[in-house]
Amino acid sequence: MAAASKKHESLAEALAAAQANMSNAIKNAKNPHFKSNYADLAAVRDVALPAFNAEGIAVLQAVDGGDGWITVSTSLLWGSERLEVGRCSLPLGEPRNLKHETGSISTYLRRYQLAAVAQIAQVDDDGNGQGYALPPKAPRATKAQRLAQAVSYTHLRA
Repeated sequence: MAAASKKHESLAEALAAAQANMSNAIKNAKNPHFKSNYADLAAVRDVALPAFNAEGIAVLQAVDGGDGWITVSTSLLWGSERLEVGRCSLPLGEPRNLKHETGSISTYLRRYQLAAVAQIAQVDDDGNGQGYALPPKAPRATKAQRLAQAVSYTHLRA
């Protein structure tokens, strides 16, 4: 990166500027096993990469494996600087399709590491996605409170 085109004095400044321009990732995929929604790798990349790239930050995610493990290493590059920001490994199970399992684990690790370095949370496609907080849930009544409420209700009916 030429010195004249640099917007920031340090990688830390560039990261802060990039993160200030990121939103959270919308949950766009469904996990049928756990019956839950999540933001897939593409959704996280759609939020992170444009903001990083606008500040001159490149993201490199290398996938490696051996001895039954898959490892993903994530680095941020800015000018001549390189910052190693994550290295995580998961074991391969006993999959029927080793190629599919390898792809699934590497995608999973890439998604988690990118979301972590970018500070991206996953939100539902509703008010949360617009920065609005849901009202806090009322605390669950204790057993004694539920019993007192039941006694009070019985007394009113008598």
